[in-house]
Amino acid sequence: MRAFLINPPAADGVEMVREGRCMQRKSAWGAVWPPISLATTAAMLEQNGCECRIRDCIVEKICLADLLKEACEFRPELIIVNTATGSIKSDLESVNQLKKNVSSAKIFVIGIHPTALPEETISSCRELDGVIRGEPESVALALANLIRYRKDWKDAPGVSFQEGLLFYNNPCPPPLELDAIPFPAWHLINPELYRMPLLGTPFLMAGSAAAARSGANSAPMPPITGPNSA
Repeated sequence: MRAFLINPPAADGVEMVREGRCMQRKSAWGAVWPPISLATTAAMLEQNGCECRIRDCIVEKICLADLLKEACEFRPELIIVNTATGSIKSDLESVNQLKKNVSSAKIFVIGIHPTALPEETISSCRELDGVIRGEPESVALALANLIRYRKDWKDAPGVSFQEGLLFYNNPCPPPLELDAIPFPAWHLINPELYRMPLLGTPFLMAGSAAAARSGANSAPMPPITGPNSA
């Protein structure tokens, strides 16, 4: 079971933060943050035997053509695309192109916009299979298991979809206990690409901001390593 988790390319060259309720343009104060939702979802899927990839097209400077090429090579059965209101039109066009190139994959979007407006989102994207509403981890795992075992993915909780002229919004599952959410799959990204605004230190070096503010006597935690770190 292969799952491809994607932060789609920049819309008209505008780099966006797409992380939960934080939707904003990249700027001196608003840097692009690590894709926590994608990383925790990937970790949940990996724990259950899925092969996952994360592509953050914003920080990795991946264009749509290169994303489509990798999707064709990876041949995922499940694709999850992050979205934001400010880039929703471009995000959904990425979904359309992904479906055209990997037609066998089931494609779902996450984020506040589709959670608040599932029917509008589905109506605006002819190739979208469905919307994952709310927190994505447990819903993505349910989808992966249903798809893997060739069962009807429309039975998954927390999913919105359309059949004919009718829209369906399956009830959301109860929130996961924090201890049930695995540590984010940071090994699937390059932590060095995520830098705190102005300071320039990696986001994933816990305590680095405290050290900058409080001086060298503060005790930061060890940095989280990724595939390209020394």
